[in-house]
Amino acid sequence: MLVAAPVTLKTWVRYVDEVFVIMKEEEVDCFLNFLNGRNEAIQFEMEREVEGQLPFLDVLVPRCGTSLNTGVYGKDTHTDRLLDYESCHQVEHKKSVVKTLWSRAGNLCSTEGNLKEERKHLEKVFADHRYPKSVIRV
Repeated sequence: MLVAAPVTLKTWVRYVDEVFVIMKEEEVDCFLNFLNGRNEAIQFEMEREVEGQLPFLDVLVPRCGTSLNTGVYGKDTHTDRLLDYESCHQVEHKKSVVKTLWSRAGNLCSTEGNLKEERKHLEKVFADHRYPKSVIRV
């Protein structure tokens, strides 16, 4: 039986078992209790925004007034390890690493400032893994 939620959600985004919700702060606990009361075997956990931002998958979503920006997010345990350029792999694989990470930055960063910051970070990561400048050019 379909039961309507006791609150109004402004946004509901789901990817597999991760959900990003925008709603009124005072209704969060009520909604979490509602979700967890539907099925004893399925229990939701919640992470609230800290200092106006919230990570969702590999995206950091900072709140700027009434709008949201996005940028690339890496957990504290992320090590920036990737295929070293001097490893014995095909050059196409190494170039694919560069292309994928540049593309990811372009897709996830909603502001020029976020994109510039991520590009600077990636340039350092590529340099640390001995990628020549000719390969990492944007």
